Amino acid sequence: MRPWIVDTGASDHMTGDAAILQNYKPNNGHSSVHIADGSKSKIAGTGSIKLTKDLYLDSVLHVPNLDCNLLSISKLAHDLQCVTKFYPNLCVFQDLKSGKMIGSAELCSGLYLLSCGQFSNQVSQASCVQSQTTYLINRMPSRVLTFQSPRQLFLKQFPHTHAASSDLPLKVFGCTAFVHVYPQNRSKFAPRANKCIFLGYSPTQKGYKCYSPTNKRFYTTMDVSFFEHVFFYPKSHVQGEEHE
Repeated sequence: MRPWIVDTGASDHMTGDAAILQNYKPNNGHSSVHIADGSKSKIAGTGSIKLTKDLYLDSVLHVPNLDCNLLSISKLAHDLQCVTKFYPNLCVFQDLKSGKMIGSAELCSGLYLLSCGQFSNQVSQASCVQSQTTYLINRMPSRVLTFQSPRQLFLKQFPHTHAASSDLPLKVFGCTAFVHVYPQNRSKFAPRANKCIFLGYSPTQKGYKCYSPTNKRFYTTMDVSFFEHVFFYPKSHVQGEEHE
């Protein structure tokens, strides 16, 4: 699934992929919507989708000509009664009544991309490194912040926020990780674990982010065995390096 882009200008949630929508209803009329380039695109139908435990989007427009997923801030605020707060590296969605954080989006190449616990194969390696770096920086004390970490200040401002990945031990980025497969999810002779590459930490749930090139699937789980001294991909030779 493509990542969802946080859009402050969109009046509705939109997607170009009808396959991800539930309760899909075809549009038999001639309704259309203006997209970013100013052109009109036909609305083929509407549906709903549950992105995370607390983020349920209703009346999502299916626009076949759209090559991305758009999350409308105005519709999200109205439907879920929440507020969106923007920070340099992320934005958070906070329930107005309880103060609980119900979702977040990370800044990547100038766009805020929704963190759903699942990651698109279009997310670049650079964004994974950036997320890992952000995770570490947010937990390091800073002299500017009177030797507090950005995360500590954030939790003071939002005491009802549950930081899912706050207590996870640090692991070596890019190392080999084996994600365990539960008995009910495999056959008798199938492997008990999938060999993956470790990509970082989930901001929305307690778990490690891993990717299996063999299965072409992303995992967010705590049930992982790490081989931190073994990198998933062999060390590549630096350009211009002399070989014996």
